Amino acid sequence: MLLAALVLALVVVWPLGLELGVGVVLGYVSERPVAWALRKLRRESSERWHWAAASLFATLVLLVLLLPAAFALWVAVRELSRFVTTVRLDALGDAPGTLEAWLDARLGRVGVHLPMDDLSARAQGLAATSGAWLARQTGHAIGAAPGALFSGIVVLTAWVTFTVRGRALRDAVLPVLIPWPRERELLRH
Repeated sequence: MLLAALVLALVVVWPLGLELGVGVVLGYVSERPVAWALRKLRRESSERWHWAAASLFATLVLLVLLLPAAFALWVAVRELSRFVTTVRLDALGDAPGTLEAWLDARLGRVGVHLPMDDLSARAQGLAATSGAWLARQTGHAIGAAPGALFSGIVVLTAWVTFTVRGRALRDAVLPVLIPWPRERELLRH
């Protein structure tokens, strides 16, 4: 019965292996800063303070890393939408004709003649294809958002849990995995 429960637990946890692995590594890396902060506060024996410090540390790291990236993305999307909504093609005047004449003169010097109507049609086709691709990718990103949010929650939960309980879990699991005391101590530290 225990073996069946273990196999079923592995079947459930297996798809979340990457998220749990990232959480374990982040928890291991976070143990020392959290322990240092708790020593400074003289609260290293308090379980509540340990959970609070681990949660605060994970939140601060996420804010330091993700907040600037999210802000830059928001500003870029805002500026792009502002540009797209305010550009007026009639304001270009005769710029396309001037560009065509300049390009034709430069390419003519090396013996290349490109029909501008054909280039214009190809550029419009490329723009349409690129726009369709961008729309598909945006749809994929929106569709993947719930899964990414769930994965983020799993990583964050594992991160905080292994920051608090990681040392005790290593002390329980390492003797089973590595029976040699010297090698086990090397791996532990």
